[in-house]
Amino acid sequence: MRILVIPPVPTFDYGARSYLLSKHLTELGDEVHLVMWDPYPTDFSNIKKNITSSLKYVTYVKDGVVVHKIRRLPFFFPPINGYLFRRFVSRLSVGEGLEIIIASSFFNEVQPPFDLPSIYDLVDNYEAHVDLHAGRIERLALKYILRLRKSVHTQIRRAAAVTTVSDILMDYVRRIAPEVGVHKIINGVDSLFLDAPFERPESAFGRYSMAYVSYFGKYANLPKLIEATGLLKKAHPEVKLVLVGRGPTIREAKKLVGRLGLSEQVIFVGQVEREKVMEIVNGCRITLSPCKKNLVRDSALPMKIMEYTALGKMVVSSDLEEVKSISLPNVVVFDEGKGIEELADAIETAFNTEVDQDETRRLASKYTWTSIAQRFHCIAEEVIARSSI
Repeated sequence: MRILVIPPVPTFDYGARSYLLSKHLTELGDEVHLVMWDPYPTDFSNIKKNITSSLKYVTYVKDGVVVHKIRRLPFFFPPINGYLFRRFVSRLSVGEGLEIIIASSFFNEVQPPFDLPSIYDLVDNYEAHVDLHAGRIERLALKYILRLRKSVHTQIRRAAAVTTVSDILMDYVRRIAPEVGVHKIINGVDSLFLDAPFERPESAFGRYSMAYVSYFGKYANLPKLIEATGLLKKAHPEVKLVLVGRGPTIREAKKLVGRLGLSEQVIFVGQVEREKVMEIVNGCRITLSPCKKNLVRDSALPMKIMEYTALGKMVVSSDLEEVKSISLPNVVVFDEGKGIEELADAIETAFNTEVDQDETRRLASKYTWTSIAQRFHCIAEEVIARSSI
């Protein structure tokens, strides 16, 4: 099968859903093409690069996937860029004999043409993101220039099938297009985590250590977690909170750590390679996913929870809808709407609970990217068969 993948954002990085899906589809024998474009400049430092590189076309092969970095005008030019994008995709489909599109795009500049049958892969609650997380300029651009809502709704209505990552998004799709078939396919676990050895008997960071791997934006709940660590310190002076990742809230978090006298308890690791992440997580007793609860976070299961599960770890998670729905035995759920004591109690429970690591790995192995790619492959075959009738 010859498939074109259009990601939600211009990234083909290890760990992204589009990357993992494309990679594993090629391993099943499909020919996969993926369309890329230059991201919008977010600050003055990359405006020049955006202007000089946007009009260049580049193609290369990565992990068996043919990647096409297309030409477009820099900044926002929906009428022109949308036309250039659709023309490129139409020509590529004819030249390469493409049979189907799997698209996750959410704005008009990269909305595909509909001369091929398509599967719309809805991986996020984009409308809720704009309302809850986007800054003023981003909200203006997405709502009124890039026409996010119209683009998402159009692609859902025109799709031969829709895939989503949560029950909330399934209901969202059914409200927009009740006649379109919708399938729930949550994010999976990379074999890197399923094949990793379990932790040593004595955790490298100590008996009362916890790892939190994230992009630390405003939803990451760092202040609450740091204050909960302060409560835990009273019973366990040796407690360690290991933070892995970067983000805009790190600076204020470090100030809070200083004010609360937790410099020995909180370790800021920063951004590290994926293999190093695994080593750090394996060196901690438990893992954390305490993000703030809202409609965006409720609309997907954090991939980290499945990765932690594959590593045989206890997980403390906020009460997100998908986390409650999947009901893993190694996950302690706390009410995010309550105070820091609720979070501290959940962490204490996780510290004192033994986990069957073989069982958690078996559960995680149900959600491999190979099995997810097989599901997409089967849906695509059905769509192509229907469209040829």
